[in-house]
Amino acid sequence: MVIWYFGNKRRDAHMAESENVSLLDFIPQLEKLSKDQSIPTYSTNLVYMTKLGDDYSIKRSIIYSILDQQPKRAKVYWFITVNQTSAPYECNYTVDMMHTRNVIKVNLNLGFKKSQHVNIYIRQIINALLDKKIIDDQTPNYSMVPKRRVGSFKFIIQNQQFQDLGAQDFMSGLDRLLIGGRILLQDITIPPALWYGLEFSDVVEEKVPLFLGIRQDQYLTEAKIKNTESEQGRPAHED
Repeated sequence: MVIWYFGNKRRDAHMAESENVSLLDFIPQLEKLSKDQSIPTYSTNLVYMTKLGDDYSIKRSIIYSILDQQPKRAKVYWFITVNQTSAPYECNYTVDMMHTRNVIKVNLNLGFKKSQHVNIYIRQIINALLDKKIIDDQTPNYSMVPKRRVGSFKFIIQNQQFQDLGAQDFMSGLDRLLIGGRILLQDITIPPALWYGLEFSDVVEEKVPLFLGIRQDQYLTEAKIKNTESEQGRPAHED
């Protein structure tokens, strides 16, 4: 627990502000992507298990995963934060639609004795929102379940990797030890898919680096650039 606590503290201290972005800034792109029929549908409901701040700050790697790796088109984008509370059987949720019909922030507040089966809760939440006509219908064209209204799911869980710690020359040896130990503990504890009760769901686990920020090496110098397009047709010349 000591390594976990101090590893989190040192990791957060090194996290540049650029590692977090505002989800609100990317809502127009998410809505556009959702309607872009030139891109195949990745899933009806794309669910990210992540912590979203009160100011809508979110890890840059989440937005990168949706928009940059290979655009993930979905009918609804869900960003779910699970909060464990001290009331043993507490079980409630809040929904923030962010003035959209398909980009949704959910806070799940679960007592420490409650089941963590997120897939069950999210289906109940979707049905409640459908009843209130807050989100659009997503009845599948084909299903063995009569009157099924909820479409397909993919749950995305991101795991940080410590392989890039050695490249952080600005970081002290102690910080590398604490942060690396914290990530190692993460890898040997219960997998997130099991913790959230998603072992029978469609889960994609993405490996992401600790630091996405681009750092420049001050010692890198240009030696030569040759055979550019503007030089085409000119006789080759070597210095």
